[in-house]
Amino acid sequence: MYREAKILVIDDNPVNTRVISMILGSEGYKNIAYLTRADNPSDWAGKNSPDIILLDFGTDTNAGLNILRSIRRHNCLKNSPIIIFTAHDDQIFKKKIFEYGAQDYIKKPVTSYELTTRINNFLKLKSDTESLRQTNTILEAKANENIKEIIRTLGRAAELKDNDTGDHVLRVSIYSSIIAEGLKFPQNQLDLIFQASQMHDIGKIGIPDSILHKKGKLTPEERSVMQTHCMIGASIFIPYNDSEKCIADKRKYLEIIKNEESPLIRISALIALTHHERWDGTGYPLGLAGEEIPIEGRIVAVADVFDALNTKRPYKKAYSIDESWNMVKKLSGNHFDPKIVKEIFNLVEVMSEIQDMYQETAPADLGLTLKSKD
Repeated sequence: MYREAKILVIDDNPVNTRVISMILGSEGYKNIAYLTRADNPSDWAGKNSPDIILLDFGTDTNAGLNILRSIRRHNCLKNSPIIIFTAHDDQIFKKKIFEYGAQDYIKKPVTSYELTTRINNFLKLKSDTESLRQTNTILEAKANENIKEIIRTLGRAAELKDNDTGDHVLRVSIYSSIIAEGLKFPQNQLDLIFQASQMHDIGKIGIPDSILHKKGKLTPEERSVMQTHCMIGASIFIPYNDSEKCIADKRKYLEIIKNEESPLIRISALIALTHHERWDGTGYPLGLAGEEIPIEGRIVAVADVFDALNTKRPYKKAYSIDESWNMVKKLSGNHFDPKIVKEIFNLVEVMSEIQDMYQETAPADLGLTLKSKD
């Protein structure tokens, strides 16, 4: 089963090499490389990634330890077991070789049964570990798909709750991922931004209909209730007990969210929580300023307001694309991160095309000093 494994033998003694060759050959191992210390075995191992390494320490234990340490510096060899051949058997020596990265040692003279058993056991362990790693990768992929499906379901729930939002959520997610692409986000982050930004107003499912669907300006009390949608949204993505902790200290939201293992859940929660924070610190719910605000929240803040500006609302007309761009530009440095505003102006053409593709008239949350619902 393991006879195709690549084995590296490092030994300066040709007699030892001959014995090991006969033992391994009798067991059917054929893919074996034999090197001495003078052959720079660490570099060879780093380039060829053997499945298991057999290292004879000889009489110069310091030289053996140096080779062991240099092999372990190669990241590609971190899962390759190293078995030491040695005549030494004192506890201090054994402790040192394990500290330097060896998995096992065989006291010389080497016997056929002991050598082949150790090799077979380590190769089986390596194979099982790799199989487990692949299984975990598959399970993680399935888990991520399940999370994405949950996110999509939550997005649909928000649409049903606030049934006037139309394609606002879709456009904001597209704008956000385009802005992130312009900011040189890696591809996997672009997908996360696209998915997670659809959750920016998910907290509105916890806002009373009397406030959410009110025609006209909100009272100060109603506005305060509306602003809680950010914390409600964040709470959806974190454990209930942790949400309880945030009642006394809202900033605990960030601490808890940043410890979330799932990138999609973490970014969804960050966006839901921080897309109404302002660059100058006058936003809500945490009053974060500048780069205290997670970059994802800063991106969605611009995308959200830009989209709301150039669509009709019950409390405002639809501004033209040019008017919307100018208003966003004026808010740079106080409401918005100037870097993101600068980037969005590099994307005028493509974002205008998207706006034309998904035209609608529906209310949305601006968070500006217009007559808006916060």
